[in-house]
Amino acid sequence: MSAETYKGIDFVRISSLPEDEKNQITRTIDHSKIIKILRGKELLPDCVQVNDYAHWIKEDFNKHLLVKEIKADHQIPTGTTSTIFPRPSSK
Repeated sequence: MSAETYKGIDFVRISSLPEDEKNQITRTIDHSKIIKILRGKELLPDCVQVNDYAHWIKEDFNKHLLVKEIKADHQIPTGTTSTIFPRPSSK
């Protein structure tokens, strides 16, 4: 995460996050937490204050990663036969 500060506001730009975080945060964060900052003549429309971002990482993103990891650990590769539930033979 690369936080920026402007006029005392510490923030993270969603567009500068890694792709997986960017996708997940836009789907799951409370959209009232996304703020716009006018820095000089440049409008930054996708900012999240650092404390809100940290809360999101702790509460939402880490859970998403855990679920993703659990799903990956419990997948049965295609084309294999389960020893618990063998596939019926084609006799």
